[in-house]
Amino acid sequence: DATALLAMLLGRVKRNVLATIQRRTGGSSSTDDNNNNNNNNNEELEFVFAIPSNYPQVTRQAVMDAAYAVKVNKSRVVEGSRCLAAVYQRKFYDGCDVENNNNNGDGGETKKKKKIVLVVEMGHARSSVSILQCGGNNDNGGGGDESKASTTEESKQEASKQDKKEETTSIVQVLSTVSSSTLGAAMIDIALFHHFQSNHPSLSHTTLAPKSRPAQRLMEGCRKLKHILSMLPEGSVTVETIGKNDTDVSLSGNRELLKQLCQETVVNKLKSMIAEAIDEAGGIDVLGDIESVEITGGGTRIPMIQDAIRHAIGKNDGFVLSKSLDDTSLAFGASLIPVDPSATDGEVTAEQQEKRAQLLKNEMAMMDRDVQMVKKDEIRNQIESHILELRSARHSTHGSLLPSSDEFASYLDDNDDWLFSDECENATVEQMEEKWTQIQGKTREFCADYLAATQADAERKE
Repeated sequence: DATALLAMLLGRVKRNVLATIQRRTGGSSSTDDNNNNNNNNNEELEFVFAIPSNYPQVTRQAVMDAAYAVKVNKSRVVEGSRCLAAVYQRKFYDGCDVENNNNNGDGGETKKKKKIVLVVEMGHARSSVSILQCGGNNDNGGGGDESKASTTEESKQEASKQDKKEETTSIVQVLSTVSSSTLGAAMIDIALFHHFQSNHPSLSHTTLAPKSRPAQRLMEGCRKLKHILSMLPEGSVTVETIGKNDTDVSLSGNRELLKQLCQETVVNKLKSMIAEAIDEAGGIDVLGDIESVEITGGGTRIPMIQDAIRHAIGKNDGFVLSKSLDDTSLAFGASLIPVDPSATDGEVTAEQQEKRAQLLKNEMAMMDRDVQMVKKDEIRNQIESHILELRSARHSTHGSLLPSSDEFASYLDDNDDWLFSDECENATVEQMEEKWTQIQGKTREFCADYLAATQADAERKE
């Protein structure tokens, strides 16, 4: 199931991480020492999963189950918006708040002006919108996910003595987050696909089956056209052998066409998500002006998407959208989120524990099978290289010493055919090793003179 697939992926990630640690720390080449090092390092590994806010509890539990299945002893789930806020605070927020003097000379408290940041992420298959608050007096009505900054009277006095420099830690809070598991850049590909399928003269004669090769090539052509229109006002792409009588088809379009096709399915939905995020954060009257917009994800590179973001918050076309949060920000942010001692993943029931045990058993069996398959592939490659070398050796310096009989040619052909037979596919590692030993022995029998001559050459060179 999906949890087992995730466990397979996490198992590979874990092995890569352990291998990197071993390489960086100069681990021993001894197998026993390697196993001991891996076990020790495994105790220190911690997996932090950054997920969208709309993931239900059953999905979050499945992620933890997958981690258990690959023996990750420390793992937790955090929301992606918190990760982005942590990165923004670490890399881009200097903690200096603008003072907003509203005391009118009556000795009232000086408030610090908060900075509101809109973060829009659009990937291939999902999107999320978050409202962040940087600094301020933390009196916003929004429901921030981060702990609020506290400023004591003592620290205020100390700050006043030092030219009113801020001594407390400024916090970037998450005021609201809205996520969608259906809105993504892939929706644009689908809109283009249906448009050309229905309106292109060379394609409207037939309906392409969704999983057919012509349909896949058309979808890939639509994806390329989308990328071109992200950079140029208009463009065209040629897709091979999908038209009548397997003719090539040229797909042409411009940004206006893209906007018409995606107005309802993409643009309006994204605007609605932004409006919902603003409302959940207290509304624009409470938030004030949105001073900065961070965009991340491939979908946000499309001009149509950028225009939709500006219009949703009442900005003109000249308003600059920042791209400071790159593709690594989510992972970096996950590493910055501190462990919350009060947070729990809920009690694991007996049924869940039984499922985890079965997942662990299955994953260990599949990992062992993966090792066996790698060994089989290595032996298969050795046999194939051996046969190719013997075939090409006919034209080498000592090629005349090779047998010219039909028996030798048949020997090479038979082994070549065996590599692609069901017998080879179903063979165990032991059977593959036995076959490789037999082939090497038969080669020495057939090609004794040739092997002796090449060996003599090698010794002379040494």
